[in-house]
Amino acid sequence: MKETSCGSYSVSFYVIVNNLVSLSFLLIFALVFSTPLQCLSIKLQHWELISMCYDGIVRVILWYFVSKNEIPN
Repeated sequence: MKETSCGSYSVSFYVIVNNLVSLSFLLIFALVFSTPLQCLSIKLQHWELISMCYDGIVRVILWYFVSKNEIPN
């Protein structure tokens, strides 16, 4: 990089900025995945959550094993 070869910016500046960008991305990533789970755990009863997970897993497994010839057009 031109800036580091000329000595305009120090290496520690790049390390600090890189860490800030990485941490902000990780924070947003964690919030995106934890918010729906938090909402589900607060608003739904325990048995409703279990039945929804079971229903979703069964649908995924059943659609995985259905052949293309059996799917209606």
